Amino acid sequence: MRTCALAITSLFLASGCRGATPATSVPNASSALASPGSCHGTEGETRPLLVEWPAADRAQLEAAAGQGLVAVRYDGCQMQILSRCELEGGYDYHALTQKRDELRIRDRDALWAKIPLGAARLEAALSRDGQLNVDMMVVGQREANVAQARAVGNGAACGGATHVVTAMTVGAFSLYTGRAIQGDVQASAQGAGGGGQLARSTETLRSDGDLARCSAAMPADTQPPAQCGALLRVELAPLGAGGALISDADARDATEAQALREASQRWQGVRRGSRIGTGLTAAGALGAVVFVVVRSAQIASAEFDRDLEARTADEDDPFFANDAERQRAAQRVAELDSDIDRYKSSRRTAGFVGVGLAVGAGALLGLAAGARNRSHTLERRADTLSVAPFGGPGVGGVSIEGRF
Repeated sequence: MRTCALAITSLFLASGCRGATPATSVPNASSALASPGSCHGTEGETRPLLVEWPAADRAQLEAAAGQGLVAVRYDGCQMQILSRCELEGGYDYHALTQKRDELRIRDRDALWAKIPLGAARLEAALSRDGQLNVDMMVVGQREANVAQARAVGNGAACGGATHVVTAMTVGAFSLYTGRAIQGDVQASAQGAGGGGQLARSTETLRSDGDLARCSAAMPADTQPPAQCGALLRVELAPLGAGGALISDADARDATEAQALREASQRWQGVRRGSRIGTGLTAAGALGAVVFVVVRSAQIASAEFDRDLEARTADEDDPFFANDAERQRAAQRVAELDSDIDRYKSSRRTAGFVGVGLAVGAGALLGLAAGARNRSHTLERRADTLSVAPFGGPGVGGVSIEGRF
């Protein structure tokens, strides 16, 4: 069974689970179904059985499921189908190996734990007959065929939704009462029963489908067999964990907002790259400045040495009369002039490179600032397009979280 999660923000509406106080007299089973009691169900139970639901309600759910995903208002003890709330998507049938299940309910706690929907209406029958029985044959499941969904139209009819039906177990069932006959119970206790089965008085309260016909179901079926497609259990995903039930127009806005956020992320990448480039080019410009300073010092030193050697090579200088010394000094002056020219040439090149790197660093710094501003602008535009949910903060769209 696959898993996905549905997050659609909605309003939790108080449900009338409290009803009139049951009559003191013990009614029959049929009247017990019509007598509401106090609600002891919990909203955390998201896989309620439907076996105590009236046929009209199960028929409404079947019809709604044929039109698309079903939104409901659910509070743990009552579930109302919002048939006017149209959601995109639908349900696909998945056949299963036949599974028979039998529930035997003998106390009030077990009743509320196993059959929370309408359990209040069954309390009187349980109290009178001592036991409720549910025989079920499971042959398949109808599962939601979308991982994301949205409201069709403006979604106004979906304002009261608290859950969406993500899966429905199908097959056949029979809900009936069972009560041991007092005489047989005593005989069995005295050993006179001989291991025989106790006689029981039963009354069928609800049934749907044909348990016998479900035996023809096969795992390869694309649809349940005739008279074996009754709804036994639903799986619900709560709405309101950070999404919004959105209309078509809202969905377009949400799509545009997502595109704007992706563009904003790209500009953030440009900003990060520009900042790295700014650092590198600034470091290069600083290196060029250091190189120019070093070259300037070398040029000054070479010019000083050249001036000394030039005085030595000067024939009018009376201090040196040796011809060999004058020739050596003249040769040294030529070498120093060559070095000075080379130093000046490399200094000019470093100066040009440093200026270029400094200009590049400034340009990249400006690009980083522009990318930051552009990213923030896109984020603000995306925020204005985000769909405001019915019941709390969030971003437009529907994400699924839950089992179906």
